Amino acid sequence: MLPGVGIFGTGPLAKVIATVLKDCGFTIAAVWSRALKDAEIFAKELDIPIYTNKVDGLLLKPEVGCVVILCTPHLQSPIAVKALGIGKHVIATWPAGTSQLEVLKMVKGATYYPSLLSIMCHGLRFLPAYIIMKQQILWGKIGDLQLFEVRIHRQKKAAKYSWRCDGLMGGGALSLHGSYIIDIITFLSDKKAHSVNGMVKTYAEGGGDIQGVREVTCDDFCTFQMELGSVSVSCTINTHVDSEHSHEVIAVGSKGKLVVKDLDLYIKLKEESDERLLHKETIDVDSNSKTSSSMTDALEVGRVPFTIGLEKTLKAIANAFKAVEDVHGWSSDLIADRSTFNDALYVQTVIDCIKISSKTKQWVSVNVLEEEPDPNPHLSSAEKFVLYLYTVGTELYSEVADGTITAKISSLELNAQFVLCSVGSVSHKLMSFYISYYIVNWSPC
Repeated sequence: MLPGVGIFGTGPLAKVIATVLKDCGFTIAAVWSRALKDAEIFAKELDIPIYTNKVDGLLLKPEVGCVVILCTPHLQSPIAVKALGIGKHVIATWPAGTSQLEVLKMVKGATYYPSLLSIMCHGLRFLPAYIIMKQQILWGKIGDLQLFEVRIHRQKKAAKYSWRCDGLMGGGALSLHGSYIIDIITFLSDKKAHSVNGMVKTYAEGGGDIQGVREVTCDDFCTFQMELGSVSVSCTINTHVDSEHSHEVIAVGSKGKLVVKDLDLYIKLKEESDERLLHKETIDVDSNSKTSSSMTDALEVGRVPFTIGLEKTLKAIANAFKAVEDVHGWSSDLIADRSTFNDALYVQTVIDCIKISSKTKQWVSVNVLEEEPDPNPHLSSAEKFVLYLYTVGTELYSEVADGTITAKISSLELNAQFVLCSVGSVSHKLMSFYISYYIVNWSPC
């Protein structure tokens, strides 16, 4: 059964997704935007009953069972974690965040609630060209897989300043385009990078057509290499070029190569002189369909593979919900090739490593973050325990001389025995003295 949908974001991509979801049978119950006026305009245009500029104003609506997050990357993690915590399915888009730590919180939220759908819309996974390409690789049609070569050209067009113009906010060629390239390489090869090397450049530093004093700080050119064990990857993404969109992914094996050009798949074996067409994608555009109208607008700005792949991803998600009668249920078999939050964490890790490599001019090992880093790495466990007591509003009694402290946490009294190590002073808004102890044992009173 299809749940009601709430959409976070009102940009051009949100319009495409909203119209596709409606054609799939979803009910768009609410929309959110940081500017209430934008949400109102979006809601009236697409006949959405509820619009708001408050996150809880959308999440707490009982008619919303699934949220689609299309807002700035730094807001995706807190919204996704909160939505999962109150029983909502989550569909997120790229980039998942601005750092590994943000995406790790999304991973933990999805782990705590495995019955809920949590998916990244890396739409290339659902394009027939890439599905067939993976099959051909698995069947050994091109022999042993050796390398991938990726080339993307896209003219950067920005009518007004947004987060996409700011590298620290998640904008730039690497984050916006490199994210799903890294993801599709993982999907095709079933391998993950152990080391990367890259160069990230910002050539168009001025505002260009954007009026105002703010400069564009996002990268418009990047090239990177990845080592995936026995498979190598070379990728170049150029948005600092005045040309039509082109998207090419080449998989080279010991017996030949497979090439995806935009939406079409070709194969060329070593004994053949020319490429053979394996799959040609047809795009059906109905002038009377709102979805097709929005899709045509997206295609005109050069988002052919990504937009078509996104449409197919949403249709697959709709089929997964329809296959189960329970409004909270979904069929994982129908979207087995989906990109999860774990995949998003890996992608964000690779992106961060490429940026580090660009600064250090050397190869960087890829180590996926598994636990949140300790915010106070220089404090001992006893010191952290004392700080924790103060953080939760603990009242410490003055029974220190005999090595015993009685702590009261709310209505619970706690006896803890310590070995006195040192006493000093520290500037802290919740405490005027600082005690370092070695914990021997503790137990409720």
